[in-house]
Amino acid sequence: MSNRYVIGVDLGGSRVRAVLANEKGEFLDRCEFPTLADKGLYFVLERILECVQSVSSNAPRIDAIGVGAPGPINSKEGVVSNPPNLPGWVNVPLAKLIEEKTGIPTFLGNDANLAALGEFTYGSGKYVQHLIYITVSTGVGGGIIIDGQLLEGHNGAAGEVGHMVVQPGGPKCSCGGYGHLEALSSGTAIAKRAREAASLNKDTVMIELAGSVDKINAKIVDEAAKKGDPLALKLLEQAGQWLGYALINLIHIFNPQMISIGGGVSEAGELLLGPARKVVFEGLMPVFKQDLQIVKASLGGDVGLAGAVALALQESAKSKV
Repeated sequence: MSNRYVIGVDLGGSRVRAVLANEKGEFLDRCEFPTLADKGLYFVLERILECVQSVSSNAPRIDAIGVGAPGPINSKEGVVSNPPNLPGWVNVPLAKLIEEKTGIPTFLGNDANLAALGEFTYGSGKYVQHLIYITVSTGVGGGIIIDGQLLEGHNGAAGEVGHMVVQPGGPKCSCGGYGHLEALSSGTAIAKRAREAASLNKDTVMIELAGSVDKINAKIVDEAAKKGDPLALKLLEQAGQWLGYALINLIHIFNPQMISIGGGVSEAGELLLGPARKVVFEGLMPVFKQDLQIVKASLGGDVGLAGAVALALQESAKSKV
């Protein structure tokens, strides 16, 4: 056994996190800082390097660093293009910058793609070879595993499932398009519709839980739905149905064994997944239903870190061949 050690980094708009892991993918140490993205690229880069230094001090050596970053990115070139939650990050060669500062081979992946890789390697998908992972959170992202391999596309940007059109002419998406899944089923979209609905229905439990209409968010919708609030239940049902329409398209194209749903909104459980599953199994061609599972992801908030670790281990193994 080679006793490899790697670092996984999860770069988000609000947090920079890093873990030290062994070749089994077990986390041995971790570090977290607020991103403070408004302070600019080089400040955030220093945050990443501080985290890397913190966790690497407990290992005899580091074989590779895997970094998950918000899209769009070019994973093959290690470049972060222009993510909306990292202002000023235009065509940043992040992998190269980290590698130059640390001397450690560094590899970059789209955060949602790496979440899929993490769930496939260590979580709900570890017993299948064909997996689609979808994260439903502030936005909607995803990753696709076919024959045990992450599908990255021409320049590493594949898997943007949140930008599938599920309601032509529907609400405007953050990307500028209309009727995308993200504009209908994300936590941001659910919260927006909830505030609009609550302003017309003052009896909803959501106002009581939030304190005022303008403080209603997706978590409040979830809490209200679990208390039986009809309006909150309807909102999650609608979000689940739109998610289901997107899944029908993905399943007919990729024929997966499993759909794994993660992200904060997935904490609604069957209130979201039930309507999605119903739409899917009513709309699929029969052959695609065989052995298909639609499940809640199992790795929770560590899924991105697990994926970054998996990427680092994969790439470091290639270098040993």
